[in-house]
Parts: sequence; C-alpha cells; structure tokens
Amino acid sequence: MIAGVYILIGIAAAVANVDLPFAMQSTMVIVAIVLSAIILASQDKSNAKEVYFCVAIWSPIVAVLIGFAASQSINSTTEHVSIVNDSLIALHLILLLLFVIWHDAEKRRIYIHYAQFDKETALPNKFALFGALAKLEEQNKPHTLLLFKPLILPSIRLNFGLTFANQHISKLFKEVHEQINTYGSAAVANKGDTHIYRLEDQVFAIVLDGKIEVSQVEQYVCILSSVFEEGVWYKDTKIVDSLDVGVANYPMHAKTTEKLVQRALQALNTKTHNGQRWHLFDVESSMSSERQLKLTSFLKSAIEQEQFSLFFQPQVDLKTGRVFGSEVLIRWLQPDLGYIPPDEFIPIAESSGQIYEITEWVVEQALKYQAQITKQIPEHVISINVSGRDLSRRELSVQLITLINELSLAPSQIMIEITESVTIGNETELKGMLDDYRSIGVKVAIDDFGTGYSSLAYLSKLGFDELKIDKSFVMDIETSKSNQTICKATCDMAHSLGSKVVAEGVEDINSYIRLQAYGCDYAQGYFISRPLPFNEFLSWLEKVNSASDIKSFLIR
Repeated sequence: MIAGVYILIGIAAAVANVDLPFAMQSTMVIVAIVLSAIILASQDKSNAKEVYFCVAIWSPIVAVLIGFAASQSINSTTEHVSIVNDSLIALHLILLLLFVIWHDAEKRRIYIHYAQFDKETALPNKFALFGALAKLEEQNKPHTLLLFKPLILPSIRLNFGLTFANQHISKLFKEVHEQINTYGSAAVANKGDTHIYRLEDQVFAIVLDGKIEVSQVEQYVCILSSVFEEGVWYKDTKIVDSLDVGVANYPMHAKTTEKLVQRALQALNTKTHNGQRWHLFDVESSMSSERQLKLTSFLKSAIEQEQFSLFFQPQVDLKTGRVFGSEVLIRWLQPDLGYIPPDEFIPIAESSGQIYEITEWVVEQALKYQAQITKQIPEHVISINVSGRDLSRRELSVQLITLINELSLAPSQIMIEITESVTIGNETELKGMLDDYRSIGVKVAIDDFGTGYSSLAYLSKLGFDELKIDKSFVMDIETSKSNQTICKATCDMAHSLGSKVVAEGVEDINSYIRLQAYGCDYAQGYFISRPLPFNEFLSWLEKVNSASDIKSFLIR
C-alpha cells in the first residue's frame, strides 16, 4: 500500500509539469488514495500508524512538487504560491480529520474488546459467557456449565496485592487450559468450548459442549482441582488453593441460559459435606434455598404483623420437686408457611442481620411476662436465649437495665442463655462481655453443653452460673452407659466449680429419677411439660402449685 502511494506521488509530480489543472486533479487523486489507505488501515492499528507516518512526511513534499511543476508552465508567482498554500492546508485538514476518525475507530475497537474480556485477567467475561451459552441454547445443543471459586483468592489479594493475585490466577488458568486440552478429550468426546470465563469477582466458568456423564464431570473437576492444589511458589511460600465447584446442565436442570447460570450458582453455594468440593444442582437444595429467601423476606414484617409468640417450658427443682423457672422459646406462625421452627429461622435472622430486632422483642415481651409470673410464683427464674451476635451489643444491656427498673424485677431472676459455640474464641473479650451482664445482676447460663469443644475448666474461668446438659445426652440416658457417665461427671464437675446444672430432654420418670440420683439441680423436658403459650402456662402453674411434689402430679 505504501509503495503504491510513493509511485502515485511521483507520477503526479511528473505530470504536473505539463498542466496546472491536471496537477490539481493529481493532488486530489493522491488525497483520495491516501484517504482510502487510512480508512482501510483503521482496522489494523500498526498498519494505520505506518500509513499516517508516510502521509504526514510526504504530503508537504507532494504539495511542493506539484506547485513547482505548475510554476514551470504558469508565469504568475502569486497564483503559484496561493495554490501551494491551499494544497498544504487542505491536505493537513484532511489528514487531521482522518486521524480523528482512526482514533475514534480504535477507541471503539478497545471498547468492544473490553465488553467481552475482563481487564484484570484478560479472560472472556460475563457477557462473553452469556453469549456462548445463548448460542448453544439457540442451537438446542446439550451443554454443561461448570462454575468454580478459588477459596483463598481473597487472602492472596490481601497478602500479596491485586497485581500478583491477577498474575497468579492467570498463570494457574494457563495451566488449566493445558491440562484440559491434554486430558479433556478423554473425558468428553466433544468437549467444545474450553475457554475459562470470569463470571464474578471470584467465580469462574467453563462450558462443556455436548452430552456428558457425571463421571466425566468429575474428571474435569479433578483437572481443575489438581492444578490449584498443586500450588505455585512465591519466594519462600508455596501458595496452595482449593476450589468449590457447582455444576448444572442444559436442558436437564434449566431450559434457558439465565436459569442455567442461576442453577449452577445455587450448586456452587451448596454447603460442603464430607469433604465433597463439587455439587451438581439438586432440586431439593434449590427448594431449600428458595424457602430461605422467602423466610428472609417474611422476617422483615413478622414483628410488625405480630406473627411471633413466646412459649414457656417449665424447669423443675429436682431437690424440692417445685417449679423453679421456665425457658422462653420463640415461635413463628407465618400465614403462608405455617409454623417455622426456631432452628430454621434463627440462623437466617442472624445471617441477614435481623436477629437484633427479634432479640429486642423477645427480651421486652419475656420480662413483661416475668412481671406477671412472679405475682404467682415470686421466686420464678426466667431464662432467655440470646444470640452470640447480640451478646456484644451495648443496646441489649441498656434494654435490660431499663426494663428491670420499669417493671421492678429482680435481676437475679433473669437468666441469659448463650450456646457453647459462642464461648469458643477470645476468652478475655468474652469474659468482659459476661461481666457486664453480671454487673447488672442478671445471671448467665451456657446452653447445649457437650455439643462443642469447651472444657469445664475453660468455662469456669468465664464464671457461668448455670450449665445446661444437651438433650442428646439425656434422652437415652437409660440405655446408654456413656451418656450416664457424661451426665454424672458433668454434674460433679459443674458443682465443684460452683455452677448449677439443668438437664434438658427429660422424657420419662426413669430419667427424672436417675438425674435426681446424680445430683442434677433442675430438669426440663416433655415429661414435665411441653412448651406452653403464656396463658396455658399460667393455668399449668396453678395446677402444679397445689401438689407437694410435681413428680406425683406428673405420674397421676
């Protein structure tokens, strides 16, 4: 192209010696050729720059040559100069316009590129992935979407920086490509598209084209996992990673591209069990996930619409046979879904940040009920479960102080229950929080003891007033020698540390009597009473108060 321009420039200059009008025509021909050259070259950045350089250098020379040639046949010097100047100005304006056009085309090319590719990793991005999936969907071709998430990528970014993290992930993906190209054909007859796409910040994708068996998916997962688990060296540190993987198939799990990606994401976020790091989309898991989403939404209005209520399960003093207190249990009656058990909605409330409002409501209602109960049983102790997320909130202790004063309650008859898992962590910080509650005068109990990893010696440093043996150790105490040993040892050790013991899950008279023999302080369970709504609980209290020993009342 450039050589052709040079030749035409020479011809035009030579011909211009003959006739000025023809020289001007030659100039315009050259400009037209240059224009065509630059427009064509705008598709190729390097060629476009070469063309522009040539034109920028030679255009003044062309104009001068044409002007000089014209001067040999025309006598008017002023006219010659005017023609030369006009030619120079016109040509440079054209060149400037062409450069602007080329630069705009280059920007468009860059925009188009980054619309399809990730800037940080240079991988095809979300839009490229959806385009590839949509094309397969249009062709109605079976395909499998495999999503995976490197688990320590955030840690790599934090410790080594974003630049290194991107280089690290790109290096691993290059190795993944090589492994897939080497071994992938053995796993899938028609592996099709083996690009790695970046769907989200930490989520990447591979599309497997064609029908595929579960065993073949496992081979692909093994290829991916082996590359990440092999690790790479960075200075003196070997960076080893692992993956979570989610898989969904078209048309088995979804009929549209959007639904396929959704299903694969649901599989990716399935909780890992027994070390299994990849999950095929499962309808039951999907329904569970959708239910959780509904519950999260419904929780927002549950308090306003008065869908929550409190039930009371009595606790009996095993020494006196009298009612000692009760544990407050929250219940949720959702109009569309019916009763929702606490062990289902409390974790959702904690993860969504709605637990604080629920706890405040429970504490306020429970203490108002306590004010009524103590009129009937003055020594009644009310136990309230508090989430570990609420424990450190200053607002909770302020609320307790306010309600205790307003309702004229004895703080020593209020027991805050926390689960054993909450105690695992910073001992100093936790002790400080518990001391804040004890300074108010309220007592603190550890719930579900035996299900975690805390020792009694560790718990003694935290100074719990009460320890509740988990019902899993109590319900089959009559048939399990190991559970008998655990319950007896727990009672002895807790007493030696100055704590009272409550046994949960007392289901029959034999368990009741055995726990009495072990020196257990209090019992709670269906043998005594199921959890009762407040008014039924008050009626139950009236009946049992007439009996000298609740045991005789219960076995009638």
